[in-house]
Amino acid sequence: NIKALIADINAYNLSCENSIIINQNEPLSRHTTFRIGGLADLYFIPQNVKSLAYLCESLKKADTPNCL
Repeated sequence: NIKALIADINAYNLSCENSIIINQNEPLSRHTTFRIGGLADLYFIPQNVKSLAYLCESLKKADTPNCL
């Protein structure tokens, strides 16, 4: 459930000073060499290794398709 995943990440951010940025409908063209790509429903930017580990675990727990 995407809403539950976002709520989980937001709760984590409250306890860890916004260590995972969440962008919705992020154009992937901003992040590729050739400036191509459609919209990502959710685009997460972890600010440190601990946040990346938490994000990976949350995505797995929510059974959310993802690409790192």
